Amino acid sequence: MTLLKYNKEFDNHYSNYLFEKLLNKPLLYYRNHTNGSISEKINFKTTLRDSISQKLIPSIISIFSGVIIFTYLMTVSKYLTLILFFMILMYGFFSAVLCKKQIEVNQSYVQSLIDFNSELQGDLDIVDYIKLTRQEKVVQSHLERYNSNLTRQYSKVLKVDNKVQLVGTIFNFVSLSMVVIFAIYYNHFFNISFADLVLYQTSISILIASIEQIKNSLFEMSRLKVYAEKQGDLLKSVPKIKVSEKNNSEYLIEAKQLNFSYDFNNLYQPINLTIKRGEKVAIVGKSGSGKSTLILLLAGMLRYSGELYYGDSNLTNKLGVVLQNMPLKKGSILDNLEYDGENYDYLKQVLKDTSAESVIDKLPNKLHSKLLKQGKNLSGGQVQKILIARSLLKGKSLIIWDEAFSNLDEVSKNKIYTNILQSEKYSDKTMLIVSHHLDIVHYVDKVIFVNNETGEVIKSTHEELLEKSQPYREFILN
Repeated sequence: MTLLKYNKEFDNHYSNYLFEKLLNKPLLYYRNHTNGSISEKINFKTTLRDSISQKLIPSIISIFSGVIIFTYLMTVSKYLTLILFFMILMYGFFSAVLCKKQIEVNQSYVQSLIDFNSELQGDLDIVDYIKLTRQEKVVQSHLERYNSNLTRQYSKVLKVDNKVQLVGTIFNFVSLSMVVIFAIYYNHFFNISFADLVLYQTSISILIASIEQIKNSLFEMSRLKVYAEKQGDLLKSVPKIKVSEKNNSEYLIEAKQLNFSYDFNNLYQPINLTIKRGEKVAIVGKSGSGKSTLILLLAGMLRYSGELYYGDSNLTNKLGVVLQNMPLKKGSILDNLEYDGENYDYLKQVLKDTSAESVIDKLPNKLHSKLLKQGKNLSGGQVQKILIARSLLKGKSLIIWDEAFSNLDEVSKNKIYTNILQSEKYSDKTMLIVSHHLDIVHYVDKVIFVNNETGEVIKSTHEELLEKSQPYREFILN
């Protein structure tokens, strides 16, 4: 029971600690690691727990016992082959009886482990969205629930294993008694004393178990070393990225000498710009110029130099996001919209303005229709319409779209231009939009142009940029 309690406490505390460390990592950590490698780091907790409780601790005890016993056995006779064979044969019979139950509980545990890994992978697939909308605590709670179920299943495995060990101990005692009784009547055959017979029979079992445990422990330690090296970076504490606030400012976002460095090289010339509340801003530039990086920088997701200010103390809780290749999660359409408001008319209006209404109307259960993982039962364009609608429902102050129209047809895209960018209904929402569709510059208030060659970031109206910026003029015309 002590071991069972230890395993529960270790698994819960260490798992929760890992979840917290994982979700506190900056966005670039996830960009630099595959989802599979991150899952492997998290699942190392199971290997560590099993190694300590089932292999390392028993092997340490066996080493001390084995040294003492082996010293004495060097002087004792070894005519016990038939007795040992009989013991192994009988123990195999009893093991077979318990095997069925062990298989059942282990299958349940493995299935729970698969379910946990699946949920973890699903959350990691949308980690950009989780980080930008600051849902770390919600996801942590979600993972903890699945992990609790995994812990319960493992406890069942441990209980069955304990029963197997108990049966083994009882059988060892019974078989030893039988050997002793047998030896009393046939002592002339073994030619050893009664005391030595009992001790030898017991000692051989202990030594064999000790040798196997030591061998497995050495192998396990080599595996643990590899896993520990892989998990080491996950456990390192990283200071959070903080953005200063200027309450009551006329600007929602203000940047002064802002920059981002990669391999100690600044990506841009120092950025100085302001974004007013309710302003619609398109970010354009050649491929690879740093448009997506800029939008993440302004969202406070990347470690920056210079100064960055928000004019709203709760801006990160009023953010709506659509990023490149962002999937939907498994669940209903309503679950994916994440709308917790009570204004059903506003929900219907947003769905209509984004053309998401036409997608939902074709589904059998409308808003309650279930989606496969990553929304794979919808087309790319349908997924983007749902995501755009969600961003408007959640983004009370700031909307970020990074290539949100890449899979939309011209009719749907133009409908969003008209119904959202040029509508008074969304005039209170500040929008930052990265798009390779350059016609968007005619539907926004301002344009941010990222010069691929010089790293210059300039913000003005489309007309002023055409007049004053030759690189922008060449970019638009070409």
